[in-house]
Amino acid sequence: MKKFLLRTLLVLLVVGLAWAAYAWWAPNGLVTLNVRNMDVREVVRKIERQTRASIAVNTNVQGKVTLNVRRMPLEDVLEIVGEQTESRWSSFYPLYSNGKSLTRLEQALRGELDPRQNGWTNLFSRSFGRDGSRGGPGGFGGGPFGGGGGPFGDSPRGSNHLVSLDIEGKDVQFASLAFNRFAQARVVPEDGASSIVTLRLNQVKIPAAVSQLAKKAHLNWMKLYTLTGFGFDRGRNEFASRGPGRGERGQDDGERRRFDWDSMTSEERDERRKQREALDEELKQTLPAAEQAKLAEQQQQREQFRQEMSTMTPEQMRERFSQMGGPGRGGPGGGGARDQRMMNRIVNTTPEQRVERYRRMEERRQRWQQQGGGGGGRGR
Repeated sequence: MKKFLLRTLLVLLVVGLAWAAYAWWAPNGLVTLNVRNMDVREVVRKIERQTRASIAVNTNVQGKVTLNVRRMPLEDVLEIVGEQTESRWSSFYPLYSNGKSLTRLEQALRGELDPRQNGWTNLFSRSFGRDGSRGGPGGFGGGPFGGGGGPFGDSPRGSNHLVSLDIEGKDVQFASLAFNRFAQARVVPEDGASSIVTLRLNQVKIPAAVSQLAKKAHLNWMKLYTLTGFGFDRGRNEFASRGPGRGERGQDDGERRRFDWDSMTSEERDERRKQREALDEELKQTLPAAEQAKLAEQQQQREQFRQEMSTMTPEQMRERFSQMGGPGRGGPGGGGARDQRMMNRIVNTTPEQRVERYRRMEERRQRWQQQGGGGGGRGR
């Protein structure tokens, strides 16, 4: 009897420890996986089971994946998967009212529905799409020189970034825009979300901050990852590009915006600038005083940089950019990150996959040249 009880306790202890290890492992987004030439969607399903993350794979993402990773962060694994399937990963936080709305969003992210006609226009609107920032106190990239993102956001590893915002009596659309501009988080509310929120955040981690925003707006929230092909991610999705009389490929959002701008009168352009400046100023007021001062300093740095660049020779520009470069950007400190990415690429691909990758790159380069891109471009 005692032996039976000891065995039972031992089994319960082992099960408890295993469950505790799994509970710790999954929320930390660590992936351990060893697969060879496996379809990308099967690989993603395995990653989802390990991390409990939700990852939507667009229909324009195809290919085989080879991975041999142990306790690697989810974002790094998605980077490798993207390299092997000619795609880009993104993450964002949707705010939605019910399960049906979330289902339509996931279908839109997979390329099965047009988000514009199914309650998720904000995925491609100017405020929430390509013109959005990576976040940070400086907005427009969080640094002196700015940046931009894809329609589903960028890929910053910013879940541990601390958010400080003071939003007083604003609608959820404005609040989401403040998150996008300053919090290194892409927050996308569904169409029709209009609750008025008052939210005071002081050094709060992004998931907790988004949770508070969703609660104030009486909406649900989650974090979603996406994998989309590069063509889709640059504003030429299959839904937006089709229109009456335009065939299979129409104007993308950027082209439409340029056309709208070119067709405006000088008075209309001035009015548009004033509206944008007024919105920027209103957004700045959501920052604490110290962050506003930092923002002003960064804007001054940008202006100084532009003035300096206007008087530099091409050789001086190259030298300046090499001095500014950080990890992964070709400057001091960037070599280690590049070496690590190269090692991951070699370790986690087969020779056949590398040959196929270069073949696709060459095909894209040739198509680009045939379309008038010139002789100097190179695909990724």
